[in-house]
Amino acid sequence: MVVKKDKSQEERAEYQTKIKRKEADIEDFQKNQKSFEQSVNGFNETLNTAYGNLREVHDNDRRWGITMDKQIEADSRKVSEVVKLVQDQNEQISQFFKQTKKKTLNEIDELEGEKKALPWD
Repeated sequence: MVVKKDKSQEERAEYQTKIKRKEADIEDFQKNQKSFEQSVNGFNETLNTAYGNLREVHDNDRRWGITMDKQIEADSRKVSEVVKLVQDQNEQISQFFKQTKKKTLNEIDELEGEKKALPWD
């Protein structure tokens, strides 16, 4: 009977050892699970921050694009005004030269007429 008790005590000791290992495994699992949850939470926070930053960049780009579109439109209007002014000035200069040429040709014609009227020719 002593042999049975020893065998039973050995089995009980093995069983308790297995239980302690399982409890240690469960503790490790719970620690790993907690660590994983913290990692997931950290990842989610990072992801949310990145999404917020991306949204801010997108909003800034959109605002910048609108501002640049307005600036380009204003610059285009200014360029159009300058082009119109230059064209007007070129037209005025062209008219001045036409009038000056006409006046000069008329003066030349008058001088030639006077030259013909001179008695020594």
